[in-house]
Amino acid sequence: MLAALHGRILNASQLGTALALDSKTVAGYCDYLEGAFLIRRLQPYHANIHKRIVKSSKVFWRDSGLLNYLLGTHDMEELFSQPWVGHAWEGFVIRMCHYCYNCGKSVNCGAWKTLDLLKDSINA
Repeated sequence: MLAALHGRILNASQLGTALALDSKTVAGYCDYLEGAFLIRRLQPYHANIHKRIVKSSKVFWRDSGLLNYLLGTHDMEELFSQPWVGHAWEGFVIRMCHYCYNCGKSVNCGAWKTLDLLKDSINA
């Protein structure tokens, strides 16, 4: 079920309702998967640091092969015909960017829904 949320905002309460589990249990499972380096929760980017704490994160599977297996995709034609192919591509790009820019140091990555960051950088 978590594979279907790849590249989308994680709402533990809704996921818990769908799985008949408590949201704290879902959050615990997500913590475990993140600790096992199977998923990455990408925190939202806001210029205001306090807003980052309140907003929900996006969830990405780190291994695109595992993601495709869990979603039942077996070949490239089938992959490109899926409505979530954009989310799969986004996860791959995030993984590659994080890998390339990491270089042994801590990297803070974030996701944003609007072009506020772009607007701020243009107006500066």
